[in-house]
Amino acid sequence: MTKLKNKTQGNVSEAEWEVMRIVWTLGEVHTGEIIEQLQIKKDWSESTIKTL
Repeated sequence: MTKLKNKTQGNVSEAEWEVMRIVWTLGEVHTGEIIEQLQIKKDWSESTIKTL
């Protein structure tokens, strides 16, 4: 299991993990909510978030 976990994490960037953490925490979430949360947490632009 650990081997699979490490392999999976190797394929996902830290920025992508940030997006997924929000989705997993909030459950059903709209794009606007993800953008809002990441702008508060990371001060990323909307276009950067949409790219992820």
